[in-house]
Amino acid sequence: MNTHRKESRLDDALGKRRIPENMSPIVTPVPKRKKQEERREPADPGVNKRLEMLKKWKTEKEKRKEEQKKARKKCRMSRWPWVFQI
Repeated sequence: MNTHRKESRLDDALGKRRIPENMSPIVTPVPKRKKQEERREPADPGVNKRLEMLKKWKTEKEKRKEEQKKARKKCRMSRWPWVFQI
């Protein structure tokens, strides 16, 4: 397979970025820019409102599930007394 194009592109990239060929990951240069760790608040106030409503809806849904688990199941009787349906 012809790898000339791949090798030439790699050589060009190494030349432009001035990266040594045998550079180990331990000796990597320190980045100049610091990573942003703080999270920005959205500019739209409606976003926060929707997020609060979503949290509220999720808690209500969990409460409803717990109530359904605790509630007794409905018993249905048929016309025939020997058939009991649950």
